[in-house]
Amino acid sequence: MIQTVLSALGLKGGDSIVERTKRRFERRKGNEKSMIEVNGKQFALTDWSEGGAFFEGSDVPLALGQELSFTLKFRMRHGIVAVRHKGRVVRSAMKGAAVQFDPLTRDIKRQFDRVVDGLISENFMASQVAA
Repeated sequence: MIQTVLSALGLKGGDSIVERTKRRFERRKGNEKSMIEVNGKQFALTDWSEGGAFFEGSDVPLALGQELSFTLKFRMRHGIVAVRHKGRVVRSAMKGAAVQFDPLTRDIKRQFDRVVDGLISENFMASQVAA
């Protein structure tokens, strides 16, 4: 549909424009301050959004469609935000796995909003120190 609109406007859209519009939520890169705990084991988050996450180093084989309970942990300035949630495996590979989250409850949405607000604040503060 986007290609049709862009064509009608006389513009050529690249795959990156279409790819960005396929996602429901903004994808954020994982870092040393974010991780996921699955079956009592902790893994690094490669990236995450309010709709799902990809994590590295899963030494436990996960089957496509498998239901998972997990805890996402984010180390913020004000402490650790732990988001307990459920989802299903939508991709499983040697280097990791992708989980699509179940619909967010109001409480879980608030926790994600708190994490995102904290990240925005930390990035702003870092940009002011660097300036």
